[in-house]
Amino acid sequence: MMADFKSKYVYAVFVLRLLLLLALVGAISLFIFIGIPSLTRKHSGIKALGLVAFGLLLFSYLIFILGKSTLTQRYSLVITGKQPMLKDNILGRQIPLDENFKGFSLSSYGDRRAIYDFKTLIFYFSDGRMIELPQFLYTNFKDIQPALASHAVKFLGEEPYRWKNLISRRYHFK
Repeated sequence: MMADFKSKYVYAVFVLRLLLLLALVGAISLFIFIGIPSLTRKHSGIKALGLVAFGLLLFSYLIFILGKSTLTQRYSLVITGKQPMLKDNILGRQIPLDENFKGFSLSSYGDRRAIYDFKTLIFYFSDGRMIELPQFLYTNFKDIQPALASHAVKFLGEEPYRWKNLISRRYHFK
């Protein structure tokens, strides 16, 4: 009989992300209600417009990226009996790795020469969905791939992390 397995999600990172998101929303509110009037009083015309646009774009980008990662990186791997599934840690739903599941790959953020080298597992589904399990969100990340292998979950291979644009990446096995 194959052993049951559950990845250990670090809820503290989720809470920190939520707190940072709230701080960014507060900061953009201060920028809108205090910063913009101050900038328009001190600077005129194009310079004020440029500073306001830069501030709004920067805060909006940071809020979007942090919000997106907070909402999408919320799954844990659970294997009970022979059925592996991804469990939504926020809503409690479970996504079985069944006929709709194509396989998973291993990717890295950064490279071995850089200061960081975080790995991520990417789960691919037939309907085009991809779910990532980044290393820093799991205390037992190194045990996830062997647990999947012991349950014969299809491994698609390794893939490089390649940027598509400022808010997304290219997926190799899409």
